[in-house]
Amino acid sequence: MAELANRFGRGGYSKERYSADTVGTNNDFTAQKSLEIHQVRIHLDEAADAASLLNISVLDNEGSFYHTLITAATADNIDLNGLTDAMYNPTSPIILLKDDVFRVSYANAGAARTYGITVVYKELK
Repeated sequence: MAELANRFGRGGYSKERYSADTVGTNNDFTAQKSLEIHQVRIHLDEAADAASLLNISVLDNEGSFYHTLITAATADNIDLNGLTDAMYNPTSPIILLKDDVFRVSYANAGAARTYGITVVYKELK
């Protein structure tokens, strides 16, 4: 915990927040400047009752040939079944260039839950 407090407690980090009421959706964050993503958090109002993956992607500003799916079908799969909270910390920051889109998708399977997503990032100079 001290490492996270040191990592996010200072140094120009910002948050972008999204919420959704019971509908699975894509939550898109378009980079206005070059930046790096350091953490993604999700909170559900009740524990998920079905396998529901949190998928994280980068949609490259140069087109779909360069889109990258970061968490689905990898060792980083984040299954929210039985959970109310989850956090994704990439092993190294995810770099976005201006106009790249960072997408967090949650299918919200089973009995749909209201949820909130927080993306922690830092602008690059």
